[in-house]
Amino acid sequence: MHIAAALKTPVVAVFGPGYFERYNPGHITDKAVSLYKRADCSPCNRITCDSMECLAAISAEEVTEAALKLMHETGPSVCCAG
Repeated sequence: MHIAAALKTPVVAVFGPGYFERYNPGHITDKAVSLYKRADCSPCNRITCDSMECLAAISAEEVTEAALKLMHETGPSVCCAG
């Protein structure tokens, strides 16, 4: 994620319970879309979690929408290798 941001490669970053402000690639480039939902227990340093509330709050539709928006803004050259 951070290498992609440093190289100005479009990236969608999905954040869990960690320190969002510290690791947000949006500080590096405007070609990064970061998805983060604060939970009552975040930020935390747990290795395991029973609820995963912070990640469960980010829907697949949000990730898809962010990726499609980023692809539209950056052009087709970054999409679909092969």
